[in-house]
Amino acid sequence: MDVYHTDTIVKRLNDKHITDTQMLDITIKDKSNEENKSSVKKFKKKKIRCVVCNKKLGINPFVCKCEQNFCGLHRHPESHKCTYNFKEEGLKKLYKNLVKVGPTKIAVI
Repeated sequence: MDVYHTDTIVKRLNDKHITDTQMLDITIKDKSNEENKSSVKKFKKKKIRCVVCNKKLGINPFVCKCEQNFCGLHRHPESHKCTYNFKEEGLKKLYKNLVKVGPTKIAVI
């Protein structure tokens, strides 16, 4: 019996009172789980690709403000028909950062 299996059985025994027949069932289930895990195929992670030309991108893809990945040629908003509203963002920044200038009040004599 494997060290791993005995450790799991000991942990389970510490948690609950288990009879010998139940212990046998546990070991059979653990062995069948290992066999199922070894037969499962490992799939590779899909490569990140440019949305426009479908080119594979390296470690550092260009991520636009429209939250899509692009290659070096299509990284600019004009080259990939970006849906992000830059004008609205600029207006919000101006409204937040600019100080309103108003006339000062003249004191009445």
